[in-house]
Amino acid sequence: MKVRLRPAFVLWHRWFGLLAAVWLILMAVTGSIIVYYDELDVLLNPDTRTVSEYSEGHLPLGEILSSVEKSVPGTYAGYVDFSNQPTDAYRVLLRAKENITLPASINLEIFVNPYTGEVLGSRDFGSIQFDRNHIMGLIYQLHIDLLLGPPWYGFLA
Repeated sequence: MKVRLRPAFVLWHRWFGLLAAVWLILMAVTGSIIVYYDELDVLLNPDTRTVSEYSEGHLPLGEILSSVEKSVPGTYAGYVDFSNQPTDAYRVLLRAKENITLPASINLEIFVNPYTGEVLGSRDFGSIQFDRNHIMGLIYQLHIDLLLGPPWYGFLA
């Protein structure tokens, strides 16, 4: 009895190719969107990402970070994204201090006016919410998740 493998391989190749195409299209679309992450996020969230009044000089970074850390006790600034334009707000990513357990609903991404130190808004980075405040983070997270985990060379890190 002769077993014919060709039809099984053709079927496997067809379905694998279709699934791979869907995955590649999602990677391409989300990647093309996140190239313009900041620009699109500013368009969607002008109330938190831009400042209406600005002056010549920024506050010292220590004062800005102090203002941010007071808004969410038990945290410290782990990353600061400085403004590219005079009308842009600073973006501060917060981390929990050692030996402190923070509630799951903590807002880890804070937007602050670099001229006054006023906190303009916040959001949970990576939370799954379909509103204008979270959609860019959701697209970014989807793109990262489509990478299917750490890269193969992750053992070098």
